[in-house]
Amino acid sequence: MDNKYSKEQKKAIIVYTVELSVFALIFLVIGVLELCNIIKLSDRFLGIFQWVTLFGSIILIALFVVSLVRKKKSTLLSIFDRALLLPAALYALVLDILILSGATGSFISDNRQYLISPIFIYIAITYIIQAIYHYKHPLPGLIEEEEKKDEENIVDVEATEKPENEKENEQ
Repeated sequence: MDNKYSKEQKKAIIVYTVELSVFALIFLVIGVLELCNIIKLSDRFLGIFQWVTLFGSIILIALFVVSLVRKKKSTLLSIFDRALLLPAALYALVLDILILSGATGSFISDNRQYLISPIFIYIAITYIIQAIYHYKHPLPGLIEEEEKKDEENIVDVEATEKPENEKENEQ
């Protein structure tokens, strides 16, 4: 990490990187456990998962398209983050449409551990890539937010400290 960042900015970057890494670890563990059939996801969970991924996939795809076509261009980091998750969104959308259409019959229920766990594993890999990338190239919003906090702290300190002349005049 470069020395061009303040101590607070470095702390924010590290917290964001650790946060992404923890999410990656969670998704990886769930994906591997499901793939190895160590955990068996209930039908109720799979029904909820199906609807969440259906709507989530549509939203992710829409956000990616909007970020590409809108006049005020998104930062490349924002497009990069959305592009990394695009394959998972497309995969989940197709899988959900196949399940809802009933075209697959018992194939989905017989092989769901091989169909669902790749989504979790891919998202884990994506979060690992984002954690490494954003450690080297922090999000601009994260840096700007910390700069504003630093400026507010400086203003607060200046407001609470009285100059020496004013202290002497009061006595």
